[in-house]
Amino acid sequence: MPIGDLAPEIAIIVAAVLSLLFAALAPRNLQAGSAIIALVGIAVALV
Repeated sequence: MPIGDLAPEIAIIVAAVLSLLFAALAPRNLQAGSAIIALVGIAVALV
């Protein structure tokens, strides 16, 4: 199975982990940025 077949799933997992870490470590006024990280990950997975 080529890595290209798994790329969307990998992108979603990476975006989810990054979003969670950012939300956990960022100050409260910047935590909305985690939604942007998640949306970018979804957009990358759709392409």
